[in-house]
Amino acid sequence: MSNYSYTTDFFSFIKEHLNDDIHTLLLKKNKNFPFDYTFAVEQIEIRKKIKLKLPNWYKNFRLIFPSKLSYEQASSEITAQYKQRLLHGNSVCDLTGGLGIDSFYLSQVAQRAIYVEINQDYCEAAIHNFSELEASSVQIVHDNCEHYIDSTNCFSDTYYIDPARRGNENRRLYALSDCEPDILKLKNKILTKGKRLIIKASPMLDIHASLLALGDVTQVHILSVRNECKELLFVIDKTSSDKNTQLVCVNFSTSGKEQIYTAGFKEEKENIPVISGEVHRFLYEPNASILKAGLFKSISAQYRIGKLHINSHLYTSDEMIGYFPGRIFEITESFDFSKKNMVSVARKYPQANVSVRNFPLSADTLRGKMRIKEGGDIYLFATTLFPDNKKLIIGKKITD
Repeated sequence: MSNYSYTTDFFSFIKEHLNDDIHTLLLKKNKNFPFDYTFAVEQIEIRKKIKLKLPNWYKNFRLIFPSKLSYEQASSEITAQYKQRLLHGNSVCDLTGGLGIDSFYLSQVAQRAIYVEINQDYCEAAIHNFSELEASSVQIVHDNCEHYIDSTNCFSDTYYIDPARRGNENRRLYALSDCEPDILKLKNKILTKGKRLIIKASPMLDIHASLLALGDVTQVHILSVRNECKELLFVIDKTSSDKNTQLVCVNFSTSGKEQIYTAGFKEEKENIPVISGEVHRFLYEPNASILKAGLFKSISAQYRIGKLHINSHLYTSDEMIGYFPGRIFEITESFDFSKKNMVSVARKYPQANVSVRNFPLSADTLRGKMRIKEGGDIYLFATTLFPDNKKLIIGKKITD
C-alpha cells in the first residue's frame, strides 16, 4: 500500500459484501474493479473477526486495517478504554502505535497525543483512520521507538509501550527481555522523558519474574474480558513513593459488569487464609484475573470465606457474598471421590459443566471416565479439601 486514497466504491464494496464468503469473493479477483480488490477482500475478512473485539471500529466502514497482524496484536476497545484511567498528566506518547486503538482512546483524555510507529503502512492507515475518527490531537511519527526516545526533545507525562511478542517465524514470545524492543533496556531512557510508563505484556507472562526484572513497579493491572485473561499492564510512576506494588484485577464479565479486586503484594504475603475442611452452601471461583495474579490468601481474608485447600483456589461460605469478583455457585450435594460415587453421580447427572481444581485428573479425563456430556445448568467441581480429601461437588451457578 502506498496510500489510503480510496474511493466511495471501495468502502461501499466492503459494506455490501461483508457477509459474503471470502473464498467466493477471491475467485472474482480477475474482474476489473476500480480499486485494489484483494485488499478490499482482506478488509472484509478482518471485519468478520473484529465485531466483538472492536465493535465501534467495526461499525465505521471508512476505517482501514493495514494487515491481519495489526488487528490480532491490537488491544480490544474495552481494554483500551480502561487504559484512559491510567493516564497521568495532559500528554501521552504511544511508542508502538500499531493499529492505533490505544493511541485513539488515550488521545480522548489527553490534550496532546503522539503515535510512534516504525511500519510506514501502519502510519498511513493511522493518518487516515484518525482523520475519519476526528482525532485531531494525535501526532503521527514514523520512527523506531528507540530512536525516537534518543532524539526527541518532547516531554510526555505518560508513555505507553506494547513490545512485539513475536519472534522469528511468528514464534510467540512471553519474557519481556525476548520482546522487541527490549523494555528492560529502554525503560530508564523513557523515564528521563516522562513521569509515568505503562507497559503492556502478554497474559502468559510470569508476573513475579517480571516485577523482579523491571524493578520499581507501582501497579500491575491484570485485564480479563469475559473471564479470559487478555493483558498485563505494568505501571511505573516516578512520582510514587509507595513500594508496595498494587495488583489490580479487572474482569469485564459477560453481563457487562466490571469486577475489580485490588490487593498489595505485602498484604498477600502477610495474610493467612482460613482453611475450610468442608463444603458449605456456597462455592466461589475467583475470576481469571485474580487467579493470574495469585491473590489466593488476601481474597479469603477480605471476603471472610474459607479456602477448601491451600492449593485448590476454591472458597466456601454459608452466607452468600453477592459482590464476590468471580463465579458463585449454590451447592446441592457433594460426594467423596470413588468409583462407586462416580457411577452414581453420572447416573444422576448425565450432563454437567466439569471443572477440576487441585485434582489428579484433567476435566476431559474425568468426563470421559464418568461418561457424561459437557454443558447444561449443572456444574461439577472435582477438587481436594483439607487435608487430602478428594471430592465431587455438584452445584448451580448463581452469577458470573
